[in-house]
Amino acid sequence: MSDRARGHDGISGTGPSPLAGHPAGAPSIVRQAYERFRRHRLAMASSAALGVFIALALAAPIIQRYPPNAIDLGRGSLAPSLVHWLGTDTIGRDIWSRALHGARVSLAIGLLSTLISMTLGITVGALSGYYLGWVDMFLQRVTDVVMTFPSIVLMMTLVVFVGPGVTNTILIIGGVSWMGVARLARAEFLTLREQVYVEAARCLGAPDRRIMWRHLLPNAIAPVLAQGAFGVGQAILTEAGLSFLGLGVPLPTPSWGNMLEPAIQLQILRNAPWIWVPPAVLIVLTVLCVNFIGDGARDALDPRTLRGA
Repeated sequence: MSDRARGHDGISGTGPSPLAGHPAGAPSIVRQAYERFRRHRLAMASSAALGVFIALALAAPIIQRYPPNAIDLGRGSLAPSLVHWLGTDTIGRDIWSRALHGARVSLAIGLLSTLISMTLGITVGALSGYYLGWVDMFLQRVTDVVMTFPSIVLMMTLVVFVGPGVTNTILIIGGVSWMGVARLARAEFLTLREQVYVEAARCLGAPDRRIMWRHLLPNAIAPVLAQGAFGVGQAILTEAGLSFLGLGVPLPTPSWGNMLEPAIQLQILRNAPWIWVPPAVLIVLTVLCVNFIGDGARDALDPRTLRGA
């Protein structure tokens, strides 16, 4: 019996797949990516820490000590104690409760605004890098124009017109943060569009959209995903900056950014650090976590190091 009859050509029959030792290609690649990510200790530790932050945010109504917006002027600027674990702010609101509910807002803004920016950036970069010609010229000139404006100035200008708010903050941050993702996606698509498997797909009559999203995007996703993880941290920092200036999440809705606003007063900055240190520490830890997760995901999903990718 010939090898083809036995199915040992790796193409037909029931023999082993091109990924030796695995019954199917896709599960083996997923398993390899998971194993590589698991070996990245900082990424694993950061995933656990971020999971704790998310769990605390989701459980905020249960584990809060007091309503986050409850004002008690007689208990203003109290230091941490058994009654108020993290102290109170200048008008008597519990810092612990506001930090928990602020995590909901800040994490949601970071994730959703990054989702918007990645969707816009990948779409623009993919179209630009795949089609080239006038499509590339037009999209890149639009990207250049948007990039010429300082992002914080552009965001502040947009807030003036549409007003502050959680939804508006998400849309504004996501709408002006896609250019880096677009440039990165374009570079990846420019490199991958000349590969042999792309030419083979064209010869087989595959439509452009299938080539772009089924063949090119999975191979370009590793650096784009890492950029997206960094974007979550940047979005959280941006929200904190806008809210600190009074242009992001409006009071009394708590966010880590507007919890820092009292620190603009020198007296509070020096004499009441419990008011601004908790949100500041949470912002720093969250940004570090998503950055380490991005590093681990980039290494784990790099198709050049995955067998059979």
